[in-house]
Amino acid sequence: EWTPDPKPMQITDVFAVPGVGLMAFWFGGSYADDDRPRWWGTVTSADNGKTWTQRVCGKGMRKADWPTEPSGVFLGNGRILAIARTEVKGRQFQLTSRDSGRTWKVERTNIDDVSASTPSLLYDPKTDLVTQYSYQRGAGVLRRRTARAADVFDAPTAWPTSEKLVSDGGNGCDAGNANAVKCGDRQCVVYYTGKRPHCAVMSLTLP
Repeated sequence: EWTPDPKPMQITDVFAVPGVGLMAFWFGGSYADDDRPRWWGTVTSADNGKTWTQRVCGKGMRKADWPTEPSGVFLGNGRILAIARTEVKGRQFQLTSRDSGRTWKVERTNIDDVSASTPSLLYDPKTDLVTQYSYQRGAGVLRRRTARAADVFDAPTAWPTSEKLVSDGGNGCDAGNANAVKCGDRQCVVYYTGKRPHCAVMSLTLP
């Protein structure tokens, strides 16, 4: 039995890292505007999920410096790219590793048309294209960015202008949190929208 320490608030989507096994990000702490400790890190499994190892990658940070709900992809040659949400108004975080997750660099991106927006990343190794989805809360807009991984890995402020996919007027925290997966040669995106008590889960299939 695994007892994580520190205790995560959330463990995000699992992806594969050759030589390591399965990997997911986690974060823990407090959403309150105070000085309580906050952490983020990874969990990995070398036995297809039977057992897990927790690694703390960041600790003791302020809320403004706390990357939450990261979405990551493996790019090859030990490189991992992730985008993380910010819990205060501002630009989202980019997390990068060149050694399969042993060490990390955390930088701010130029992705600021967001508000408490959970990112989702997909990667196509054939084209080196990485696609970032997010639902902009408040504005009620589902957004997509597509860039070459080689162009943004070392340049977190080089992400292109977002493409508006849907503008549906979803209300505040009753709408948000896009999550994307590959569906063959297409991409499937799910998010929720509306205004309570009338909310719905929506899905799109895109080239």
